[in-house]
Amino acid sequence: MHCKNPKQDQNSSQQEETEQPRDIVGGWKSVEVNEQIESLAEYALTEKEFDQPIKSISSAKQQVVSGMNYGFDLELMNGDVYQVVIYVDLQGNKQVTKWEKLLGLEGK
Repeated sequence: MHCKNPKQDQNSSQQEETEQPRDIVGGWKSVEVNEQIESLAEYALTEKEFDQPIKSISSAKQQVVSGMNYGFDLELMNGDVYQVVIYVDLQGNKQVTKWEKLLGLEGK
């Protein structure tokens, strides 16, 4: 019969815990650009009354708060790039909380 050393088990379990990446509560987590992110990008353009088509969406992320924050970089066909954050509350109501121009044609 083989007995394991409890101290050895504890060390290996601690090692496993440190090797596995963990999300920080309340921290931002990278996500894939999906239909939800695309829909939120369209929502942001409508709210900001922009009539430019979307060229690309990148750097998508989310943050659990009392609801969810979604952030992404939004490049428009005219070359302007915006950093956008949209808050979605627990009832599904949306609000653009950040709309910051990062780059435009004049910045290239």
